[in-house]
Amino acid sequence: MADELILERFEILGRIAGVANERLIASKARDVVDGRIVSLYEFPSELGREYLTEAARAILLASPLVHKNILTVSQTYTEIDRLFVVTEYVNGITLSERIRRVAPFTLAVAVEIALGASQGLRAGDAQGFQHGCLTGDDITVASDGRVKVTGIGWMETALRASGQTAFGPTESRLSADIASLGNLMQSMLTDTSSLSGQYWIATENSANSEHLPLSIRGIIDKCSGSDGWTTYSEYVDLQTDLTKVRECIKLGRSLDWSPEPEARARQESRTSVQLGTPKTVLAAQENSPPSPATQRGTQFAMGNGEVEKPVIVPVDGATRKKKKSSPVDERDPSTVLWLTIKILAVLFVLIAAVSYFIIAPIFSVPNDISVPNLVGKTYDEAVRISQQQNFKIDEGESDYNSNWPENQIYKQDPRFGSSIKPGRSVTVWRSKGPRTVSMPDLVSATADRALKELQDATINDVTSTEEFSDTVAKGIVISQQPPANAQVMRSASVEFVVSKGKQPPDVPTGLDAQPVGPNQVVLKWNASSRASNYSVTRTNDGNTNIVADGLKVTQFTDSNLLANTSYSYTVTASNASGPSGPSDTALVITPAALTTPPVLGDHVRVAPVSGGSDMSNATAPSTPALGGTDSAPAEMRQFVIRFRVPRHPRGSHRVKFQVQDATGSTLAYDEQHQAGDRIAEPITAFGNKITFRIFLDSKLVKQQTK
Repeated sequence: MADELILERFEILGRIAGVANERLIASKARDVVDGRIVSLYEFPSELGREYLTEAARAILLASPLVHKNILTVSQTYTEIDRLFVVTEYVNGITLSERIRRVAPFTLAVAVEIALGASQGLRAGDAQGFQHGCLTGDDITVASDGRVKVTGIGWMETALRASGQTAFGPTESRLSADIASLGNLMQSMLTDTSSLSGQYWIATENSANSEHLPLSIRGIIDKCSGSDGWTTYSEYVDLQTDLTKVRECIKLGRSLDWSPEPEARARQESRTSVQLGTPKTVLAAQENSPPSPATQRGTQFAMGNGEVEKPVIVPVDGATRKKKKSSPVDERDPSTVLWLTIKILAVLFVLIAAVSYFIIAPIFSVPNDISVPNLVGKTYDEAVRISQQQNFKIDEGESDYNSNWPENQIYKQDPRFGSSIKPGRSVTVWRSKGPRTVSMPDLVSATADRALKELQDATINDVTSTEEFSDTVAKGIVISQQPPANAQVMRSASVEFVVSKGKQPPDVPTGLDAQPVGPNQVVLKWNASSRASNYSVTRTNDGNTNIVADGLKVTQFTDSNLLANTSYSYTVTASNASGPSGPSDTALVITPAALTTPPVLGDHVRVAPVSGGSDMSNATAPSTPALGGTDSAPAEMRQFVIRFRVPRHPRGSHRVKFQVQDATGSTLAYDEQHQAGDRIAEPITAFGNKITFRIFLDSKLVKQQTK
């Protein structure tokens, strides 16, 4: 499997477990073109061409989604009725797998994961995309804590192809995803991991969730709309409640509040019945039936799961026929005394009630807590136990301990069985694991895998370098220090070398360009080490073109050029590893074409190039120019114009060389130069009398005739 190559580009490194649709194949792969690690999703051919076309369209529409909590789609490929989707790779595990391993989570961790997932779903919804079939397999929690949601806008299409549906005909994708997120929160906090991989269903909270704070139970119920709750209609409302819970946890504030205040009574009453408290007895006025809301609030679960109807008990004397009373005879002392006694009795009862309900709690003393045994448990487990039993956890200074695995508690104070007051603290010390670890074998692993191995071994001082290799593929570790299996301190420095693949050839040197007449240039250069072939690039008047590619030799003739024109050339060497980079630039100017080319014979000769500077030492013959009455021969002559741009004024200056010979006047040079530049330009002219003019910024600064 590790050597399988898909689309001649993606090397399969292994399958990704936990994809919701078993017919959708997900793999971890290396892109051999750019060396990055990606996730590769394959839609198999048996799904049919019509479905693959629909799936490709859905993926294409959703691919612009970019958000920190959404798995980014980078490319799609189609090959022989198969569809491939390339996404970013996240180094982590699915939420389903995490629930299976460590649930129940701490409240803070579960809220952070739910917030991250809801932010991704909200970003997709803002652009018109929902997931529609969210499960714990579609949420990945990276090793650094990042939360990524997979398949927004296109995963539901994959499920529909295999006959699976994520929601009923009257339920929207948005409400389905919110309900699924609520069930996943319950799974994270109550270890109901059987929900992993299943589509959402609105469920009542089980007894396992009764230990959760009132606010969390309310958020879970409101996600699915169970027990008469009004469901969340937008992600922003859900995020507002989750953010409020997070702030309460950070600041140590109470979580005894409900997302819907009017629903709190229902939730508290339900909890009261499930914990065995007496059922509520309703009072009703004479001939006045209870309201529907009151009836709903008093229907409680019986021991056999049935619903008990509300009991309506008349208030004392409410149904009795009132006896006709006679006015009190104020003159009767016995009547006044009896009325006074009744008033004092009522006052006494009221005072006693106030004393019981207000004063007594001030002097009451809560029961002490027996400290549980936390030694051997993980730190997260200890925090969860402390939340359940109403005491705090303080962490002592962690240390290395060879007898206890990393993150396990090896000491506590007060000791197991001691009594403490509610809200007091228990200090725990957790192990950092053994002080030394066995050095992992990194050679032949990918760079990403090597870093993961070192991270798992809690070795953090890591340095990696790169070098070329003719034997080790790009991105693979060549060597490491310390060697594999060596016992090293966790604080040790580790170095490993990663292959850059085969080395490209050296840059060509010695490039020379010479004109051969007005229309051809011959190029020659030195051979480059490790070169398989060469390419030649020509630039003229701002246009760059490759004029030769795949050359096996170190020379090339460029033809069909313009006369009296400036050209520049570079050469690049290549091999299987790539190009070397361009050589130094060679400049050349083709000679001017003659209006009436001379006929080589008795009256024509070519003068040699003269030495010296500023067109000096080129001796003009005493014979008249071409076209005179004398029969003296005309000459094809070569010169070198040497000119230094004045140092002042500073800046850029335009330099032109104009040549007038037997064929006419020609602009032989026109370039921008900086102050102080030296110019040596070869010139070819025809005739016995040649005039040279030098212009600086369009001003004639020198003229000479040879």
